[in-house]
Amino acid sequence: MNKLVLILVLCLVFFIGCGNRSSTKKSPVAVNGTLDLRNWDFEKDGITMLNGDWEIYWNQFILPDNFSSLDFSKQVGYTYVPTIWDNYEFLGSKVGGIGYATYRLKINLRSTDQMLALKLLSFSTAHQLWINGRLCASAGSVGKSRKEMTAKYLPQVVIFEPDSNQLDIVIHVSNFFHRNGGIWTELELGTEQQILKKRNRTIAIDLFIIGGLFIMALYHFGLFLLRRSDRS
Repeated sequence: MNKLVLILVLCLVFFIGCGNRSSTKKSPVAVNGTLDLRNWDFEKDGITMLNGDWEIYWNQFILPDNFSSLDFSKQVGYTYVPTIWDNYEFLGSKVGGIGYATYRLKINLRSTDQMLALKLLSFSTAHQLWINGRLCASAGSVGKSRKEMTAKYLPQVVIFEPDSNQLDIVIHVSNFFHRNGGIWTELELGTEQQILKKRNRTIAIDLFIIGGLFIMALYHFGLFLLRRSDRS
């Protein structure tokens, strides 16, 4: 049995090692709500993270179209993504885990005619996401109170075709269920093929682990059935 476990572990390490070969170029970081990817080539440099300082508008749900028609410059704050929003200060005090907010990130791209994809994991605890004014993803239903919202965990991959060299990402997040709120996991941007390949590889690794555990469970269950006299 020990040999079987060792073989499974070695296979898993080999599988992960072969699948994670990527560019060593460091992903750019957003500054003051803007991420500059004009020097990032997805084909050569791979997937990038949308980490850095995003705009945040606390206790507001602002629709994408409103940013072009109204002036929110006096209400904007900045918070690092990914992280919980609990320590974000609004009007001189920390907001804590409960509440709702609008996140916004502007991205400058180099010219591309490829389909892009955005990989989302978990936001706490409901969200809606727009890209260039188009609603592309949601999980649960956002709201301004516990009664108005529905929490849901739903990792997603959003596939889209950029209509310009600029992306405007707006995310509504609300949390009235978990002790921590906000966007606390990384968002990954790449070509459609890159993101789907990474997602499928992650699923394959999970299935491999589950299969290995299932085989070990069957082995020990078989021992129990064949050797009931030996309780130890």
